Amino acid sequence: LVKQAKKMGEESKVALRNHRREAMDVLKKMKTAKELSEDMIADCEAEVEKFISTTMTKLEGIIAAKEKELLTV
Repeated sequence: LVKQAKKMGEESKVALRNHRREAMDVLKKMKTAKELSEDMIADCEAEVEKFISTTMTKLEGIIAAKEKELLTV
């Protein structure tokens, strides 16, 4: 069960990274199309990175807690 939990956690991390890449790609397209200013793009990129980092930290905490729970039972 611990292996399954780790596998599911890793799959979630990969999905999160994919969403970050997609968001950054959209921002790059908007930058080349000059839909937003470079300052706005930089702010959005920073916001995406901040959100992904906090979500990744929460996810790692959840995985560790679940692993601990499974090992103590």
